[in-house]
Amino acid sequence: MNGVITIENTEMQIREYNGERVVTFKDIDMVHQRADGTASRNFRKNKKHFIEGVDYIRRNSSEAKREYDIIAPNGLTLVTESGYLLLVKSFTDDLSWKVQRQLVDVYFKVREVQKEPYYKEPLADDFTPRVPIVSDWYERNKGRMYRLCRDSGNSRSYLYHCILNRLSERYDLNAAREIYKNEVGSYPEYPIDIVKYFPELEQDADKFLDRIERMTYR
Repeated sequence: MNGVITIENTEMQIREYNGERVVTFKDIDMVHQRADGTASRNFRKNKKHFIEGVDYIRRNSSEAKREYDIIAPNGLTLVTESGYLLLVKSFTDDLSWKVQRQLVDVYFKVREVQKEPYYKEPLADDFTPRVPIVSDWYERNKGRMYRLCRDSGNSRSYLYHCILNRLSERYDLNAAREIYKNEVGSYPEYPIDIVKYFPELEQDADKFLDRIERMTYR
């Protein structure tokens, strides 16, 4: 247990999974003042659009009890920030707008992530300039990204968003964009273009796609 947070005068348990904040269907119904089962029903109805391991995580009944002290005979679904935003698309009343903003700005973003410097500063006696490697990352991965989007029902832009969101947990992408601009002369035409410019981002993006494939095709 990680304490309690108040969202629009409603107390909600803070929960994390692998360092990432998550919510349950019951949490969502409670803070949005919806009838029990509303979020769960929306999820089941649109499940083909959600990616396991990205938008939601499944824990079995023993894990739910041990990790969150929740009794869940059929297992527990933990919803990530991206899953939450997909789930509440249909919640458009005034209260829901307020709750969504607070959950995104206060709950999901409250944990300050320890970002690594994009690249290490050279030692004082090291005058070798950094030479970025521009790879064919997009061409190499476009086939499997197409298949993932086709089989999950998600758009390519949404997959790109997930990749960049995951990379931002480890790297300062704003700093990377400035480095790109200084070295290329302009900002990337598309946000995803930054991945193929920096080897570290490319490697981590590959690992993320590997993980999504394992979740999708296991």
